[in-house]
Amino acid sequence: MRNKNSFNRMALVFAIAIIAVLGLTIVTAMAQETPAPEAAILTETIQALTEQITPPVAESSKDFMWIVVICAVIALIFCVITTLNILKKDEGTDKMKEIAAAVREGANAYLKRQYSVVAIILIIVFGILWLLVWNKSLAWPVPLAFLTGGFFSGLTGF
Repeated sequence: MRNKNSFNRMALVFAIAIIAVLGLTIVTAMAQETPAPEAAILTETIQALTEQITPPVAESSKDFMWIVVICAVIALIFCVITTLNILKKDEGTDKMKEIAAAVREGANAYLKRQYSVVAIILIIVFGILWLLVWNKSLAWPVPLAFLTGGFFSGLTGF
């Protein structure tokens, strides 16, 4: 029981730290509605330097995106083939099956607990990001990208 309480305290401290950092970020963003002249000069300088060192995107470089898509499809096909080969193999002796069932049960309990904590944090951070969008301090796709990333990150656990 002591370990569970320690975990709960650790999760609570972690959540409070994230909320505090995001809260400070929101307050800072709200305080900077009109940027200082120094910030504008710095932004212009950074943009000028970036334009100098970044080559223009050629039309042919867009063709390389197809290479990325093809490699991703090949990787997914490899994953499916490997998974099917593993599932076709014998699970082993009765003792091995018993141990595997115990490991599976423990892993599922761990994932359930982890996902419940992460889901709460994900919802809180999404809400804060959406408030920043509402305040016009952040572009609207950012919270949606955060939510999508969190969803697919959780999906990898299954």
